[in-house]
Amino acid sequence: MSSADGNIGVSSDASVLTTSAWALLAENRLNRAVAACRELHRRFPGHAEGWHVASHVAQRIRKLDQAVEFIDKALSLDADNPVYRVQQASLLRLAGRLREARSVVLGLVGVTIPSPSANNVLGATLSHFDLHEEALEAFEQAIAGNPQQAHYYFNRAAELRFLGRLGDAERACNDVLALDPGNHEAILMRSDLRRQTPGDNHVAELRQALIEGIADWRAESQLCFALAKEYEDLGDYARSFEVRQRGAHLRRSYTDYDVGRDIEVMEHVIASFPVHADTRREESCGNDEAIFILGLPRTGTTLLERIMGGHTDIVSAGELNNFATEMLRCVHEELGGRAPESRLQLVEFTARTDFARLGANYINSTRPVTGTTPRFIDKLPLNYLYAGLIHRALPRSRIIHMCRHPVAACYSVYKQPFRDAYPFSYDLEDLGRYYLAYDRLMAHWREYIPDSAMTEVYYEDLVSDPEAEARRILAFCGVEWQPNCLEFHRRKAASTTASAAQVRQPVHARSVDMWRNYERQLTPLIRILEDGGVDIAIRTPLCDRHACRRNSRALSGFSPARRRTR
Repeated sequence: MSSADGNIGVSSDASVLTTSAWALLAENRLNRAVAACRELHRRFPGHAEGWHVASHVAQRIRKLDQAVEFIDKALSLDADNPVYRVQQASLLRLAGRLREARSVVLGLVGVTIPSPSANNVLGATLSHFDLHEEALEAFEQAIAGNPQQAHYYFNRAAELRFLGRLGDAERACNDVLALDPGNHEAILMRSDLRRQTPGDNHVAELRQALIEGIADWRAESQLCFALAKEYEDLGDYARSFEVRQRGAHLRRSYTDYDVGRDIEVMEHVIASFPVHADTRREESCGNDEAIFILGLPRTGTTLLERIMGGHTDIVSAGELNNFATEMLRCVHEELGGRAPESRLQLVEFTARTDFARLGANYINSTRPVTGTTPRFIDKLPLNYLYAGLIHRALPRSRIIHMCRHPVAACYSVYKQPFRDAYPFSYDLEDLGRYYLAYDRLMAHWREYIPDSAMTEVYYEDLVSDPEAEARRILAFCGVEWQPNCLEFHRRKAASTTASAAQVRQPVHARSVDMWRNYERQLTPLIRILEDGGVDIAIRTPLCDRHACRRNSRALSGFSPARRRTR
């Protein structure tokens, strides 16, 4: 049935009501939009576009199951409509039905989509499934259909950055700013795409914008981070820290966050997974495909992933939320469909969940992007919260904990404006307290998880001798060495992390001691770490560190003094 056929016999009143519903949605008058859709359904149930707009309204009010139901109804009336298919793929993805979403979106590759906004949505969905060349084409089609929409150009710029086409990405950012000069996301991306130089930078422009004042605190914060990054590139460290601190303070002042709650959860995890618990008779999933790279963000997780991802027997699945999602699903089922009353209760239930089912469900959930090679990488840093649970569910998987000098790790987190995650990163006291709790948790996991299942990689070692570390880690994962692993910066495979620009460069050690340029400004953080037992001066050589790792599970290269042994 064609698009026209789906509306045969429908009066002009249906079109008027549909147009009204779209307008109300655009104006964010959601109650009235819902009412208009109900009227459409009651009077014109055979009007496909009425169900289409209703799916968008339901999506806006976060009723995803209902939104999927409505778009399915539209497609039952107009099965060949590609715009409806785009919406279906997007909604299925948002609802977590990834297998179905991937199947639908693959069927749209190469199909002409007559709507610029639908092309934009299609691009976002394709990008989610790592179909980045196809996503870029969709964004190009969106721009061709409506060249006045700045956010279409921004999505194009982001996709070019993922693909490593950094010069094109910078030009695309300039296209965004030509249409929307105050687009702070594009300003920040532009500064991050390359190392700024004395002869080619945006310092004067950014300084002037901040002097003139910015009404939106989010925009002001992003511009501060952009200017700080450019000052750092130029070696003006005092100004860099001053403006970065301004941006971080702004972000923190508008964030409802209590680091004490995160610390409480981590301590509860430690208590709920005692080291000497008897798990010998416990059933678990025997799959050995997964390699988890975890640790604090900005500690080299992406660099290690890119190196390992060059192996022909390993595919990188990116930063998957799948393990946490399947963990929550298991707990909900155990609670009869109810959500846990608190994060502490969630931890308690995870410690006695059906580990075999959790492991199998996780592996099955990854199949839309894995299963083509003997091993796959899940590089979600936050999986450090679940490392013990991962081992219980998938004891044959491999867990790689990425480590870095404590102050270097904290500073690298502090300097990165994350979109949503890591709210502890915008205040030095929060950051120091969180690091100590994270450090205690990882010390616990080192005792809890056997050497055969978890190892550690130090960023400083990886950049000083990448081949030696790569050989060691590949052997740990049970695969043979391949020289191509070190050619990661030449690879065209996309990277969607905060390090997307950096991984296009050969291995370098420029950032290893960058924090020392700010040692005075970081004094409050350093005091918290030292008071918590972290020795920030220790610089154990790589060979000694590996010997210590074999001889004492409690020792790490930059471990707290209270656990250090000699």
